[in-house]
Amino acid sequence: MNKQKQLIDKLVVKNGNYFVLSCIDNSMEPTIANGSQVVVHEQPDAENGQIAVVLFEDENTATLKRIKKTKTGVILTSDNSEYEPIILNKDKRGHILGIVKMEMKRF
Repeated sequence: MNKQKQLIDKLVVKNGNYFVLSCIDNSMEPTIANGSQVVVHEQPDAENGQIAVVLFEDENTATLKRIKKTKTGVILTSDNSEYEPIILNKDKRGHILGIVKMEMKRF
């Protein structure tokens, strides 16, 4: 077992499946730094305000954003105000892969 998995097991893993995702932009700064890795708990839903990994169906890409559910869809917001919100609805579809449980930074 590698050291990273052992650390994750001790700190955040309770029940369920987890994966590690590398962040490649600054859209979630200052909360999550560019280049950090996050531990994600696999689950198909998220509460308002939680940071989730969302897979866009039409682009085959994923993003890391805060969730806000509305009557007409879901708004994905960055913590970095330089980024515009993304609205998921019948025209732009996506689904939640999981929620962020921990950030790991390299020093």
